[in-house]
Amino acid sequence: MHVQLLIELSDLERIAAAWMELYRAYGRTPFQNPDLHLIWWRHLGLREGWSPLVAIGFENSQLVAVASLAVRRSKLLRILEWAGMAAFDYPDMLLAKGIDAAPLWKALQNSGHYDIARLRCVRSDAVGRRSLLGFARKLGKDHSIYAIDLMHRNGQAWLDSLPKSIQAHHRRRFRQLATLGPVTMRRATQPEEIADAVKTVVRFKAEWSRSQDIDSVYLHDGIEAYFHDFAMAASRDQTLHLTTLDCGGQSLAAHLGFVSRDGFYYYLPSYDIAFAKLSPGRVHTNLMVMWAIDNGLHRFDFLRGEADYKTQLGSISRQLEDYTFSQGLFGTAALQVYLWQRNRRAVVPDQHSEKPSVDAMPSPALKVSS
Repeated sequence: MHVQLLIELSDLERIAAAWMELYRAYGRTPFQNPDLHLIWWRHLGLREGWSPLVAIGFENSQLVAVASLAVRRSKLLRILEWAGMAAFDYPDMLLAKGIDAAPLWKALQNSGHYDIARLRCVRSDAVGRRSLLGFARKLGKDHSIYAIDLMHRNGQAWLDSLPKSIQAHHRRRFRQLATLGPVTMRRATQPEEIADAVKTVVRFKAEWSRSQDIDSVYLHDGIEAYFHDFAMAASRDQTLHLTTLDCGGQSLAAHLGFVSRDGFYYYLPSYDIAFAKLSPGRVHTNLMVMWAIDNGLHRFDFLRGEADYKTQLGSISRQLEDYTFSQGLFGTAALQVYLWQRNRRAVVPDQHSEKPSVDAMPSPALKVSS
């Protein structure tokens, strides 16, 4: 396999058609869609100081492998991460059947474009993991992902199977919402509907961020345009699941997610904080699970992020792992210092400090819980 490293956005745009062809043939999750990656680069990646470092592989002039990564400087260190790490769940290489990931990792190791690599949230079944284990160091504890195995005959049977307290909470809140008007879950499929629903998601997220005094990405200029293009790309890919929970002619909750052959991806929930006591977000989530069952899906994946309702409704289904490696004398020395500090804190916890510097590299938190 012939491997190249791409370091300019124009290089990524040049291979977009071949990348899309590879994704449609071998993509495992909607987050590998190259349109989403290009949209992230245009709206957020370059603006936030990231630079592409994407390894691609060809066999007989055909694109057969893509490892989408990015580099950003933090103080003196150049940090290598998955591209769009804060935006995309389940980062992984995209490989054609039978292609070995090792040559891509080798090219990245020898690139000279970074000092320390921090590859987070690697699935145990990731196609690039086996080769990564040969040289990278695993860090810390695994991160648990919760999901619901959709085994019930229909959505109502699932709801009836929940603990009595959860059933009672759902029905009580549903009745309270119904006093405002008919409660319906409306799916946005047309361009105008998608634009309106995205605007609602971002508005709810921004209002929640202000209420918590959090300077989240949802308060920044251009974020609505980013999610609009993001949703339209998923719509073209036929994976978009964008809905609002409407009561009496107004939307009280909204969710941007995905539906694919791997099931339902619960990605970006939001709700109107003015109606928080009525739990519209929780009611909306339950209705989405019921919809997924009634539409023949086998899995409802809560993706990354901690929340009580995820542990209440789902069970641990996947573990995500973090890995690190370095390049050059400076990177090797910096990584050794970091590992020493990390081990020392594990023995004597520092109550006045949170994570060491490598773990604390800033990333735009697109999925702030609300």
